[in-house]
Amino acid sequence: MVLSAYIGFMSPAKHSLAGLLPLTFPVWIALTLVSAITGIFICRKAAIIAAFAIIVSAGPLLDYCPLNFFHGSADDREDCIKLLTYNAYHFNSILPGEPYPGGVNPTLSYIIGSQADIVAVQESHILKPDNNICITQEQIDSLTDIYPYIIQDTQADGMLLSKYPLKRHDIPENTSLRHFVLCADVFIGDDTLKLYSVHMRSFQLSDDDKRLYHDIAKLEGSRDELKEAKSVLLSKLTTANADRAIQADTLLEIINSRPTDNIIVCGDFNDVASSYTIRTLCRANGGLGQAYAKAGLGPMVTYNRRSFPFRIDHVLYSGAIEPIEVYHGGIKSSDHYPLVAVFRKTK
Repeated sequence: MVLSAYIGFMSPAKHSLAGLLPLTFPVWIALTLVSAITGIFICRKAAIIAAFAIIVSAGPLLDYCPLNFFHGSADDREDCIKLLTYNAYHFNSILPGEPYPGGVNPTLSYIIGSQADIVAVQESHILKPDNNICITQEQIDSLTDIYPYIIQDTQADGMLLSKYPLKRHDIPENTSLRHFVLCADVFIGDDTLKLYSVHMRSFQLSDDDKRLYHDIAKLEGSRDELKEAKSVLLSKLTTANADRAIQADTLLEIINSRPTDNIIVCGDFNDVASSYTIRTLCRANGGLGQAYAKAGLGPMVTYNRRSFPFRIDHVLYSGAIEPIEVYHGGIKSSDHYPLVAVFRKTK
């Protein structure tokens, strides 16, 4: 457990285990807790070792499963900023039965009704009426009424929506991040917030791959089948982890070259809280905090397909803002839940 908690400080581009072990952290938490409890009755030494491992891993453990029982609420609070980050799956709906209830796009309807001040959308094409996915002109009109400031970028495969003025910042063309990151200044009264919406390299697992992962986790299938499955998955996971490590290093340099007081880096990181990707970006701009670790409660999953249950969408922040609520919406029209973070100004 200790190794999976801290190996994320090593780059998966150099050490493949550094990308794989953080994914197993929840399993080791469960096993260590079981060892601690059963050890009390069977082997006190085992219980002491397990308890020691839990104490040593307390920081990553609370990042994964924060215990903010009194994190507060945004109700009736002034000077709050509500951020929504959402991998929209290109607005294709995967709802069972009737994927487009009422003949309108459910993902777009959720964004319209979210009451968010700022929306960062990943996997988003240029919005226009589309009968195939039930995007109506009425929905687009409602969206533009709520969010007069919109940046859409097909190359970055993303979109920013804001009730506050936006100013686009280009990502250098000579980096692969041009296709994964969207950056803008958000002008909120006298304050400026630099916003990065990211969509880091995915594992690019097919549905069959995800079922294989599910089978491995449950030890289902013959020994030969499990061995073949592990070989296929490890190759894809290792490659994706190494690519994300390089992206994280590059984005760290870009953020640090544009120092600012208030910053939010959010989106689909395709990686877990104790990963090299998150640990690297938390060093940006003098130090970023994880919003969910600060204001969340318990473990949370943002990728909503049952075969791959991880929290891979995150919100990182620093400056004169603090998160007071972080939660995900319940809609499952995309393969990701929408992630909401409510910030309060501290100055």
